Amino acid sequence: MPLQGYLETISFETAEESELFSEVMKLKPKYRQAIHLYYFEGYSTAEIADILHVSQSAVTTRLARARHQLKENLQEVWHDE
Repeated sequence: MPLQGYLETISFETAEESELFSEVMKLKPKYRQAIHLYYFEGYSTAEIADILHVSQSAVTTRLARARHQLKENLQEVWHDE
C-alpha cells in the first residue's frame, strides 16, 4: 500500500502520536521497518530478524539507530512548538 493511503487508514489520539508516526515514516526504510514491526506491530527482535532476513543483532542495531534519530528529530520538532 502506498504510504499516503496507509496514513489515511490510521487514526491517532493526540497530535504527539501523529507527529511521532510521521517522523518514523521519514526514517530510512531499514530503520522504519524495524521500528514499525517492533512498536506498531508488536514483533520481537527475533521475529523481525526472520521477517527481514537479517541477524537479530542487526535488528537491535537498527532499532537503536532509529531511536537515536527519532530522539534528535523529535527534540527539534517539539522544541520549536
